[in-house]
Order: sequence, then C-alpha cells, then structure tokens
Amino acid sequence: MSINTKKQNLSNQKWIGLAHVVPRPGNDTLSGAIGAIVSVVALAEDAEDFGQKLTVALNSYDFDVIEIEDVELVECRSHKFPAANEVLKLADAISDENPVVLGAFHTYKVKP
Repeated sequence: MSINTKKQNLSNQKWIGLAHVVPRPGNDTLSGAIGAIVSVVALAEDAEDFGQKLTVALNSYDFDVIEIEDVELVECRSHKFPAANEVLKLADAISDENPVVLGAFHTYKVKP
C-alpha cells in the first residue's frame, strides 16, 4: 500500500463530535437563542482535522465555535451507543460531495 493510498483511506473515516456554537451578529438562525449545541459528523483524517472541518463549515453559516467535545470515530460511538439513531442518520448522509453533516441545533436562551 502506498502512502497516498493510506492517507486517502484515513481521510475517508467518519468522525463525530459535539460543537458548542454562538451566532454572529446578524445571524438569527437560532431565533434569538444565545447559543446551541450541535452534533456534527465529518470525513476527516483525525480528530484535529475533524475540528478544522467542523469549524470551517459552521463559520460558513455565521457561527463561532466555542468548544468541540466528545470527538471520536463514528464506528467507536456506534459500538458504545448502538441505539444512537441520530448518529447513524448523520453518518449515512456523509459523502465525498457532502463531507460535513450537521445534526439538530439544541438551543439555549441563557448562558449554560
């Protein structure tokens, strides 16, 4: 196996994590809520690459990423929590054309 092939296989791994986001001024996607937690699944080489791709995607929707947590391979998460349907649905939506998939935004009105 060549190094390029190995790297390509790594980039096709599905990672999941939780992002804590706040909307930028003028972004009223959250209907006045001051922040949200959102599950994200992305194709990435490793946890660091996942964080970068997640941040770029959420920045494109005018959100600032405050924190990223619980990052792991989808395969590991599905073994720990086999009934986690949302994770499986997000993972199934991943493709090379759609490498970052956002779950539902769970909003809050006051600081957690």
